[in-house]
Parts: sequence; structure tokens; C-alpha cells
Amino acid sequence: MGNHFSSYLESSASKRMYLGVVAFTLFILLTASVSYSQEPGKILLEGYPPLIPTVAKLNFERVSFILITHDEYYGRLNERALAQFAKAGLYPAGTRKSPAQKDAESVATLTLKLDPRPLDVVCKDKVLYQPSLEMEEYVTPERNPDIRMRSVTWAFYNNGPPVRPSVSIEQLEDDLHDSLYQFILAYNMGNPSKKK
Repeated sequence: MGNHFSSYLESSASKRMYLGVVAFTLFILLTASVSYSQEPGKILLEGYPPLIPTVAKLNFERVSFILITHDEYYGRLNERALAQFAKAGLYPAGTRKSPAQKDAESVATLTLKLDPRPLDVVCKDKVLYQPSLEMEEYVTPERNPDIRMRSVTWAFYNNGPPVRPSVSIEQLEDDLHDSLYQFILAYNMGNPSKKK
């Protein structure tokens, strides 16, 4: 049996596979030794201070939603966004207006950018496209409580190539879904009692 195993390991593909299995087994053993526990609004890793998502205790009814995209796609994409918020239980289904319009009662602004820009001069027939979802709100620095400023407190950026030949409406819809999914996931982790 020893000879068969030695001859098996002589091929380079077999060696890589064997080392991969060993590495994977070690990874499983090491990660299994870290115990995870969940406390409402916090993610706890044994031996580390609690991680609190920046969207914890956020009242979504007081969040303004802004979509930045081409006029021709705005209606279709905005409807999709509102439907995804409604499905997640963050926004009442059947209403036509966006979550809190940007006004004095808003505590945060959630801005989704799905806005490809043509690069006519630099790269003919190419577009610059960097989809992003950012939540901005007023914050007060601990070191100077007299200052209040707007700051991004949560963000999701698509890591795709920024210069592309084109961007279809289907790609915009996929990026909308992925971005809002990430926000909803973070919101539910930070506000487990508000899950519907």
C-alpha cells in the first residue's frame, strides 16, 4: 500500500490535489475552533469586542432613498428598488412614494448610483461605470461633540471593471438587486427584532 501511495504522489497534479485537501482540512479545523454567537444587534466572536453593524437601531422609515441613473431607466429601476425594500419588509408594499423623501425628518440618505458615463474623448465606445450604494447621515466626532457633519456610515461598492464597452439595463437591474441585497442583509443583522 505504501508503494501505491508514493507512486500516486509522484504526479504533480496528484501532489497539488493532496496538498489542497490537507490545506482545506486544516482550514476547517482552525475555523471550527472559533465559536460564533449572536446577540441582538451585535456579532460576537469569542475573545473579541462585539461588532455592531453601522445600520443597527436605524429606523428605515426615516431614511431617504435616492436613485441616480439615466432618465430613461429611472422609473423601471426605482420600481424594482421599492419592490425589493417592500419584499424585505422595510417599506410598505403598495405605496407609490419612495421611503422618506429627503426632508427634515430624514435621519439618513441611502443613495444608489447606477450611472454609466460615456468616455468619448479618452476611450471611444467605452463607458465609466462604478455602481455604489452609500448611506450618509449626520455624525458627531467623539473627540469634538460640538461638530456635526454628514458622513458615509455604510457603503457597498461593486468591484467590477470601471471601464466597460457598455452597460445593459439587465446589468443595471442585477447591480441594483445585489447592492440592495447587501444593505438589507446588513440591516437585518443589525436589527434582528425588526425582521418581518
